[in-house]
This record gives sequence, C-alpha cells and structure tokens, in this order.
Amino acid sequence: MVAAKSLVAAALLGLLVTAQSLGDAPTIRISSADQAKATAALLQRADLGAGWVGGPVKTSPLKHPDCPGFSPKASDLVVTGHADARYVFQQVGVELDQDVEVFSSPEAVQTDFSRTISPGLGRCLEYQLGKLAHVAGVSVTRVPFPPTGSVSAVFRAELTVKTSKGLGRLVSDYVFFGAGRTEYEFTVIAPADSRDQLLRFELGLARILLRRAGIQPA
Repeated sequence: MVAAKSLVAAALLGLLVTAQSLGDAPTIRISSADQAKATAALLQRADLGAGWVGGPVKTSPLKHPDCPGFSPKASDLVVTGHADARYVFQQVGVELDQDVEVFSSPEAVQTDFSRTISPGLGRCLEYQLGKLAHVAGVSVTRVPFPPTGSVSAVFRAELTVKTSKGLGRLVSDYVFFGAGRTEYEFTVIAPADSRDQLLRFELGLARILLRRAGIQPA
C-alpha cells in the first residue's frame, strides 16, 4: 500500500494549490510579527514522534478552490502571515502537509470558514481528486470532529488508486480549524486500513498547537 500511495501522494498534497489556481485570493500583507507567529504555529518533528522526517517548506499561493458551483470570495480578507510544513513517515506510508495562515482579525477567520466550509467544498475536493490520473474512484464526506479552537471541520476522501499491481485504497483527510487570528489546515494521506486511527492522531496534533498558542483545548 505504501507503493500505491506514492503514485498519487504528490498530486494529493498539491491538490488545494491546483484547485485554487482559478479561485479568488485573499489580500496578502505580510508583517514580520505575524510571519513569526505563523512559523511558530507549525508542527515540529518532535510533536510527531519517532519515524517522521520533514519540516518547513516553501509556501504555496493562497487561493480558495474554484470548482463548478463553488467559488468563495476571499479578496476582502487580509492574510498577514503564512507558513507551510511537510512530514513523511515512510515506513507506514503516511504523509502530512500543514498550512498556517494568520489573518488581520479573528472576524476574518470566522468569515473565511463561513464561506468555505460547506458541502460545496466536499464536492469540489471530490471533483478535483477525480481528475487525477491514478485515481480510479473517489468519494468525499464531512466527518465528525470534536470542537477544536473557535471553528473546525474535517473532510475525508476515500480513494481507489491504480497501481502496477492492481487497485489500492487510500484515505486523505483535510483538517481545518481556527483560533483567534490563526487558521490551521492539515492534509493527511494514509493507507485506507489506518482510517480508524487518523482522527485521534489529527485531534492530538491540533491540541498540541492550540496549547502552544496559549489556548486551552476543549
């Protein structure tokens, strides 16, 4: 299953960037203080435990997905800090991609969530994933997640992928939560047989980041 994952992992990790290529973009006004805040909100390798490798990576352009029937407005929102990280646990075939955005106000985070986190986002992810060359089938649903920060949501993609040995199955979780002026996103790609463990893993990481920000998780 690790081999199956490697065929589509890069495409999955870049999905939101690809999907966002035609979408509306927030206004970018990076400040040194808020850029430091975004960088400090990235996961550290020690947060993940033994077996993980990776760290901060170059940020991707910020634009919301633009799919048929889904094009949320973003240009009236101001992002003042932005940082990304990527980690891999090769032995078990899991990859984690993190994006952190600091907005000009807590209200901007709430507005972004209210416009973006909707059934339309799930349909958009399914539409984009279905266009990837090695994906033979995909379904995306919003899954329950404990209240995390001021706003939170998780969408899960169940994928059937084509490999040299036949068909394999993957799961890709898209985890979104916000607290104060900071918005967090994880994309976790893993073999399908690990699905039952992923939400607990993702919630644990979210709680680490909230505590680091001085916020007591629920």
